[in-house]
Formats: sequence, C-alpha cells, structure tokens
Amino acid sequence: MLAVRFYDVVLWAHISAVLVAFGVIFAYPVMVAFVQRQPIAERAAFHRMQGEVGQKVISSGILATIVFGAYLASDAGLWGEPWVVVPLVVAIALGALGGLFFKPKEERLAETATAGDEAGYAKALRSWKLGQYSGMVLVLVAVYFMTAKPFA
Repeated sequence: MLAVRFYDVVLWAHISAVLVAFGVIFAYPVMVAFVQRQPIAERAAFHRMQGEVGQKVISSGILATIVFGAYLASDAGLWGEPWVVVPLVVAIALGALGGLFFKPKEERLAETATAGDEAGYAKALRSWKLGQYSGMVLVLVAVYFMTAKPFA
C-alpha cells in the first residue's frame, strides 16, 4: 500500500521550489555568453527578461523554499542544526541580493545596451558576473549542507 505523509509532500515541494528558484542561475552563464556575441542593441531585452525572471520566478521560488523549509525544520525540531541554518541564511541572503544587487545590475545592463554604451555595459557585466558566480557558489554550499549534513 502506498502511504504518503504530509511531511513527504512538503519535502517534495521544498526541493521543487529550490529547483525553480535556482535552476536558471546555472544556465545564465551560457545565456550571457550567447548574448554578449549579439549586437549591443539586442542585449537589452535579455537583461529586462532577467529582471522578470528574478522577480517572478527566482524570488517566488526562494520564498517557497523558505516557507516549506521552515515547516520541515519546525516539524522535525531541527532549527539548531547547521545544515538547516546555513541554507536558510543563504536563501535569505540571495533573496536580498536579488533586490539590492541583481535587479539594479540587470537594469544597468539593459540601460547601457539600449544606449549602445559598450564600455558601460562591459563594466556592469563584470560586476554582474562576479555576483552571479558568487550566488552559484552559495547555492552549491547550501545544497552541500542540506545533503552532507556536516557538523550534525
């Protein structure tokens, strides 16, 4: 007989939310490399799309990840575990960086592309890439903590 606990459904929702929130960020380097080879005027639409994805997909996925994760940690009494706390801090930090760093950088990239400002675009892109790769590392650190459970 198939028995599914509510906890298992929430765990599935939590993992799914992580995939939704952070999956695209690992594809961005490939997309950006492609976009960089396009005429500068054509790059603006891509960066506007990034803003939409950040606001509607990544932010929503982060919120769902935190909500479902909070239920799981509360249900199992795991709030003191580093493998719960570290990913929570990472999720909150990435959510904050979305609004404070990525959104303004992507807007700047769109503005410089629209204006045809190659130097300004290159400078903004370097900064965005540093944040992007840092965000990817943070996601991988969080996944490591959730799966390997160091210090448990």
